[in-house]
Amino acid sequence: MTSGAVQSHTFHTTGDVDWITFTASSGSTYTIDTLNLQTNTDTVLTLYTADASTVLMSNDDVDSTRASRITWLATGSGTFYVRVSNYGSRGGVNFGYQVRLTVSAPQTSADAFEPDNSLSSARLITVGGAIQNHNFH
Repeated sequence: MTSGAVQSHTFHTTGDVDWITFTASSGSTYTIDTLNLQTNTDTVLTLYTADASTVLMSNDDVDSTRASRITWLATGSGTFYVRVSNYGSRGGVNFGYQVRLTVSAPQTSADAFEPDNSLSSARLITVGGAIQNHNFH
């Protein structure tokens, strides 16, 4: 699944679960959430490492609703899995939902030369002087 993507799923039978996978980059923050739940749907999200057995975190009801949300800061890069289940393992008609993945890139701190975003705030650099390390944040 890619950032910004929304997938539509259903729990079509009792005990049905859905799995999604995504590739994470260290330092980025990922939000996986369910939305547009049908009448009988009450999602549970569980985030797993690449082995698909080690649980990183789980969420049943976000903001006192039947929807779920996980917000997770990746401390390493790689493949991760999300298991989406319906509370009580129920399934059938009116058990649809959507799942969405969004990513926020890591925030870069301001460098020591900020502010230097305009001609009027340009910083002097001298020939043979100290190396200046700048970044875009």
